[in-house]
Amino acid sequence: MSTPEVTRSGSRTASSPAVHSNVQGPFFQPVNAANSFFGSPPVVQRQVATPPASAPTAGGTLSAPLTDSEWRSVETWSSCGFVGIDPLTDDPDRNALLMAAALFCERMLFSPEFDESQEDPLLCIHPEVTMADSRVQTLATHVASRGPILSWEQRTIANPVLYAMERLIDRYNFPVNGAAGLVGNLRSESGVIPSRVEGSAGDTPMRAEGFDGAVHDFTPEDIMNRSSATGTGPLLPGVGIAQWTSGSRRSGLFEHQYCGMTQGVDILFNMDAQIDYLVTELQTRYRAVYSTITNPATSVNDASDIVLRRFEVPGVVLNAGALRPITDPAIAGVLTRRRNLSQSAFNTYREAHP
Repeated sequence: MSTPEVTRSGSRTASSPAVHSNVQGPFFQPVNAANSFFGSPPVVQRQVATPPASAPTAGGTLSAPLTDSEWRSVETWSSCGFVGIDPLTDDPDRNALLMAAALFCERMLFSPEFDESQEDPLLCIHPEVTMADSRVQTLATHVASRGPILSWEQRTIANPVLYAMERLIDRYNFPVNGAAGLVGNLRSESGVIPSRVEGSAGDTPMRAEGFDGAVHDFTPEDIMNRSSATGTGPLLPGVGIAQWTSGSRRSGLFEHQYCGMTQGVDILFNMDAQIDYLVTELQTRYRAVYSTITNPATSVNDASDIVLRRFEVPGVVLNAGALRPITDPAIAGVLTRRRNLSQSAFNTYREAHP
C-alpha cells in the first residue's frame, strides 16, 4: 500500500486515504513478528491485569531526564510542528506527552528495564495508551522543563530579527554579514512576521483590504487560496516574511515540503518552515544571490543591496521593467533604508553573540 501524502493543513491527494492524527504514526508503529516485543499477535486486545510486584514503576532510565540527543529531537519536533503524524495543538501538556511517548518508545527498544510480559500490549502501538503510562507522564515533565511545548500558532517570538539571524547562521551556516543583509530586507518587507499579508499592520498581520474594498480579518485558507477571479483573500498578493508575491513563488510557499510534509496553510505560522523555503529559493532559483551572501568576504551593505535588487525586487528598483543601476538616484533612499536595517540586524546579533 502506498503511503499517503500528508499535508500540514490536513489536505491530501485525491487518491490518498484519509489520515487521522490519533492513529498509528511513525513513533507508534507495531513491529513485525521478527522483532515484536509482544509476539505480534494477529489481533491485539487490551489486557487488564493486576501487575506483580516486579512491574515497572515511574522511575528508572525509561523516565530519566533527556539526553542532549533527545533535546535535539524535541527541537526538531517543535520546529516541524509534528511528532510523527500527530500535530502539536493548543494544549502544551498534550504536546509534551506526545514527545515523551516518542522518546519513551525509542528508549524502550534498548532498555534492560523493559519486560514485555508485564506491559500493556498496546504500549507504543496506540498513542493514547502510551501517553497514559505513568513513566511517559514522568518523562513529559522533563520534556516541558525548559518551557511549555507550544504549536507555532501559539508562539510569540520576542525578537524575530534575532531569531531569524540565529536560524540562518546556526542551521544554514550563513556568515553574519550575509544573514544580516537578508534579515534587514525581511524586516523591511514584513517585520519578519510569518503570517503577515501585504497592506497589513504588524499587530494585525492577517487584516487587510479585500477585493471588495473593505478591510477583513482573513483566514489562513483565504490567504492561501487568494484569487482575483473569485474575489477570495486579500487584494494585494504579498505574504510571509519575504512578502512572496508572484504566482509561482507565492504558491511555492504553501507547497513547500518541510519535515517531509507539505505545509499548506500552516506555513503562515511556522517561522522555521518559511526560513527553509527562503533558503531553498536562494539555493535553487537565485544562486548568484546565494553565492554572494554566503561569501564571508561580502559586506553587510553589499549583501543588503543584492537581496534588495536581485531577490526582493520591489517596484522602486525597476524602470519600465528593467533593473535600475545601483547608482541611480531614484533608488538611493531605499538602498540606504535597507542597509540601515541590515546593519541593525547585524548589531542585534552581535549584542546577543559578542
